[in-house]
Amino acid sequence: MNKNKKYNPSIHDCVYMIMKHGHWWTTYELRERILHAFKKSYDETGLSAAMRDMRKLPFREKYRLDLTGEVLEKKRNVTGKGYRYKLIISEVNDAR
Repeated sequence: MNKNKKYNPSIHDCVYMIMKHGHWWTTYELRERILHAFKKSYDETGLSAAMRDMRKLPFREKYRLDLTGEVLEKKRNVTGKGYRYKLIISEVNDAR
């Protein structure tokens, strides 16, 4: 790997790195945190798709998520408008 080459995380990398701590996020909050942390701007539709992709085997393997069962939890906002999402990290992977 070229040491001069700057790391350029994908949308999936950004979503995982922000969500891996197990907090609840709206797509708007996730968008704002990614913008602040990575200086990258993604629309909420793209972020929603990236979160759904975490359920697919290649992403479960890449991010060492459970290979079976649910890895993304969703609940309605207390305001009744929109949803909040949380990535479910097993205790084995939580140590990373």
